[in-house]
Amino acid sequence: MRTHIVLKGTSLGTHIKNKGGSIEEVNKLIARSVRAAGLYTKTGAATAGASLQMILIQKYGVKIPYRGGGKVNVYGAWSNFGYKYTK
Repeated sequence: MRTHIVLKGTSLGTHIKNKGGSIEEVNKLIARSVRAAGLYTKTGAATAGASLQMILIQKYGVKIPYRGGGKVNVYGAWSNFGYKYTK
């Protein structure tokens, strides 16, 4: 069984870059899945979340928690996810 890491103190973008990928690549893969499922549909929205999780788990060995609700103003994976800001 493969163990998935949890990001602690590093950003998702940094983790993906360290594994040889990029946020842009992840977002293109998500966009392709959403277009196939239907833009601006419930199925497309569900596909976005599912494909993000599948890409991150299968390709980069990281699992992120799902958080529903709120307004979406940016599409795709957030590069700074997992990075803890300090004041």
